[in-house]
Amino acid sequence: MNEWFIIKETQGKGRGAFATKKIPKGTSIIQYKGKLISKSVAEKLEQKHKSKGELWIFTLNEEYDIDASRQGNEARFINHSCEPNCEAVNYDDEEIWIEAVKDIEPGEELTYNYGFEEPDEYFPCFCGSKNCKGWIVKEDYEFKPGEKEELERLHQELLEEPNLQNKTHFKHSKKVKKNKH
Repeated sequence: MNEWFIIKETQGKGRGAFATKKIPKGTSIIQYKGKLISKSVAEKLEQKHKSKGELWIFTLNEEYDIDASRQGNEARFINHSCEPNCEAVNYDDEEIWIEAVKDIEPGEELTYNYGFEEPDEYFPCFCGSKNCKGWIVKEDYEFKPGEKEELERLHQELLEEPNLQNKTHFKHSKKVKKNKH
């Protein structure tokens, strides 16, 4: 059990991490833990995780990634946001810590920007912030003309696949899609 937060259900995003007490800006909240895997293993696992609607693999360095689906801790439940209150900090390419970038109040959901280099049709964003980009991407990502529409089309095709109907991220995509996008 983490001293700073608990895991509970969110509105339309599965589980998330919520502060149990005030977290001051600059606090190292939790280390992101999981099984250390090679890049080649990560590539093999990526599609498996995607098909389940999961985002458990975190880039550590040029050789290794961290797979939180195996030996992972509560950090894996901290959701993405386009307006985060935390950030992931990589220390010497050896460990990743989630740290508060602002004061966080009790009951507030902890979030950080997952920083995808490019959007992926498997992962629309459900953060609900006023500056939400609609897809999980790094803060300064610039969409090309028509790119969001193409991603939406591809995502809708994914939602039609029977083997994805009950997967975590896709299950929530269906619920939120009508209200959000």
